[in-house]
Amino acid sequence: MTPCATPIAASNHSLYSWTIVTFLVEEQLFKVPRDHFTSGSPVFAEMLAEKQVDDADCSPSVLLESATVEQRVEEVAFPLGGVTSHEFETFLKLVFPSLTSSITLKLSRSEWLVVLKLSTMWNFSDHRKLAITQLTKYMEENPMKAVKYAREVGVYEWLLSGYFTLAQRDEPLNENEAAQLGLPVAFNLCGLRERWLLNKYKRQGLTDTAFKEIVRSRFEDELLTIREQQTQYSTTEEAKKQKEVQQELARKEKLGEEIQKARERLRAAEKDIREREAQLSVY
Repeated sequence: MTPCATPIAASNHSLYSWTIVTFLVEEQLFKVPRDHFTSGSPVFAEMLAEKQVDDADCSPSVLLESATVEQRVEEVAFPLGGVTSHEFETFLKLVFPSLTSSITLKLSRSEWLVVLKLSTMWNFSDHRKLAITQLTKYMEENPMKAVKYAREVGVYEWLLSGYFTLAQRDEPLNENEAAQLGLPVAFNLCGLRERWLLNKYKRQGLTDTAFKEIVRSRFEDELLTIREQQTQYSTTEEAKKQKEVQQELARKEKLGEEIQKARERLRAAEKDIREREAQLSVY
């Protein structure tokens, strides 16, 4: 006879007690720990927050029936749009690296581009930053790609680097490149390139740093737009630093205002003293 199990008091571990969530991507089900998505992405945190199975009006979830005859149970799956099942599988390699064949995660360039696309779409700030780091060298060597992806996912450094490299390139833009960039950008780059080549061969003393500032100024409006877009994907650490910088700027601005008011009071006091001295001299 098997002895009865003795009940024991136990509690869930604070880190390793995951709730499983099911995503539906192109008729493929993915069952993964929910916490990895809600903690890393505000998009998923909102999507998965307090969703009720029977709330068909406001819930994006769908009811599925298990394909197993012996276990015909209903489960909730959240459909994901704008992503293929292969892309989602690639993204999960980064989210759950221990499930890949090697603990050391190695993704191809195309896989990192998928990670960049999805981490931007779902606002996984840390994963997005990692993908940008992994792809930056490639973008520096391929300025047209740098401009393309900078515009698509909002990477300020890639856009500036792409324009800067194209403006310094010996070969002029071809018709296809001009069409991809857009005529206004292509026209500006042609002018900048002529200026750089003139400097290069006539040795006018224009440094790379100075020329990059000229490029930055020429495309200032677009670069500012991309920078504003990029701030939406700041990591927690970056957001903290940005907040500290803003607080420091506000403190300095307030201090400047107080100094200005003090100077005005001082000038008023000096004026009052001069007037009083003038009155005394009359007597």
